[in-house]
Order: sequence, then structure tokens, then C-alpha cells
Amino acid sequence: MLQLYVWLNNPEEAGTFALGSIAISALTTGFSSVMISFDMDVDVPHRKDQPKFYGYLPDGNGSRGRCFALMTLISMLSNLSRSLGCALLSTGSKRLLVVFVVGELTLYLAYKLLRGDFFGFFRLAGKLAIVWSFFQRVRPSEDRRGLHWLSSLSSSVSRRASELLVRSACCYRSYI
Repeated sequence: MLQLYVWLNNPEEAGTFALGSIAISALTTGFSSVMISFDMDVDVPHRKDQPKFYGYLPDGNGSRGRCFALMTLISMLSNLSRSLGCALLSTGSKRLLVVFVVGELTLYLAYKLLRGDFFGFFRLAGKLAIVWSFFQRVRPSEDRRGLHWLSSLSSSVSRRASELLVRSACCYRSYI
């Protein structure tokens, strides 16, 4: 996000090599996130223990390669759209970015509380349980597979669209 923010504010100073650096950073994060899911899915003990959860990747090497490349591309574009949305929001108003991120986390935590899914498997009591569960829910997920990965991606894309709508509305209002 920082690279995009600098490039949006000073494209002449940042230069065209900055775009290459941004693309490489996005590709690296997309590759890393897909590699975690890929490794967990092709692991034979995981597939034997939980065949309904693991095994969404096809068994053929060619099909796996295509699936890996497409997942990397989708993850890269998702990360790039998220970063670009946040950079656009911060270019207009840093307060708007903070409100958006805090609002998004608040909605997520409220959803977990309403479902009764806030407290984790490791049960504690009292204030320690609340603090522990908060940090467990806010930390990044280490494995997103299958339908969960697809739903996470689609919600991420819809949030990007809402960020761009908010940003364009704020820009339009400032010109009136």
C-alpha cells in the first residue's frame, strides 16, 4: 500500500520502475498465500484425514499447475485491488481510511459475536478470554481453501468496489 500511495502522490518522482516493484510485490504476496493453501491441500495425510476439506486441487500435474497459476493471479489481483483501494482512500483522506478499516474490523467482530463464534476453541474465562479471542479473530488466517477462499475473495472484491465508490463520491463532492 505504501508503494502505491507514493506512486499515486508523486508518479514522476517514483518513475516507471516503481510500477514494476509494485507488481513484483503483489505477485510475491499472491504466490506466498497460494503456496500455503497449495501445500496443505496436496499433503497426503491431510487428504486422508479430512477428504471433504482437502483435495480441491486436481490430481494431475498439468491441472495443478494451471490451478496454482490462476490462484496466484487471483490472489495477486485481490491484494493489488485492496492496496490500491486503501491507497486511494488515504490519498483523499487518511481519516476516511482509518474509518473504513476500523469499520470493517468492527463489522467482522460483530458478525462473529452474533454467530456465537467469537470465542475460540481454546476456552478461557473472564477478561482474558475476550482479549485472547480478539487477537485470534484479528490475526490473518493461515489457510483459506475451497469455498471459504472463494467467499473471502468475492467479499474482498465487493469491498474494493465499495471503496472505489466511496472514493469517487468523496472526490465528486469536493469539486462541487
